[in-house]
Amino acid sequence: MTTDRHERIDQYLDGALSDAERKQFESDLQSDPELAKLLELHRAVDNALSDRHEKAVERTLQDIRQNRLQRNWSLTLFFRQRPALAAAAAIALLIVAGWFLWNPGGTAEPNKLFTQYFESGTAELTQMSGNSEQLLVAGEQAYNGQRFHEALDLFEEFLRLQADRSDVRLMAGKAALASGEWEKAAGHFTLLEQDPAYRQEGRWQKSLALLAQGQYEACRELLRQVEGRRAEKAAELLEQLDNLR
Repeated sequence: MTTDRHERIDQYLDGALSDAERKQFESDLQSDPELAKLLELHRAVDNALSDRHEKAVERTLQDIRQNRLQRNWSLTLFFRQRPALAAAAAIALLIVAGWFLWNPGGTAEPNKLFTQYFESGTAELTQMSGNSEQLLVAGEQAYNGQRFHEALDLFEEFLRLQADRSDVRLMAGKAALASGEWEKAAGHFTLLEQDPAYRQEGRWQKSLALLAQGQYEACRELLRQVEGRRAEKAAELLEQLDNLR
């Protein structure tokens, strides 16, 4: 049944359905949320990879679809936000940013500190051959286009296949921070601390997630543990937090 859905979606996107079949498919979209989300998933990947050679993309997408069937992946992940949702998200971000910057209450200063110290940067991930690497291509494009929610979904989908990619986990955590998903960000950075090569970066980024959640004592404790290239910034932030007491 799932294979039939993929075939119907391909035919629908290719304009290969008859008028009656197209109307029936669009009717099914209204009554079947999972089918609608799967359609958005196909569109998201197709659009994200539209700048690549058409035949190579189609071959890779087919491989990804077969992998998704074998692994029974969730159909609810990495679908593109519609323009209305994107506009609503932008408005929500503006409201949150305004609260952070101008709220006269006791949490205003720490929230300003978060915006001061968090740097989203750009995603430049190592890509190798393999179907899952196409998720990185789409994830990088979404992240560098500041579509952080979409990037987070794509990076997390990749991590379900290759959980040991610490560089991808770092970007997933930063995408979560940029999206305001503090707890999810902290979870990624906690796992990152288990990798010696990324431990200090994980601690630094996790301290920012704790700061954003108002967990100031836990943030201070973690900042004291940060070493290496982030140590100076950690000491600076720790001093500013101590001055707020």
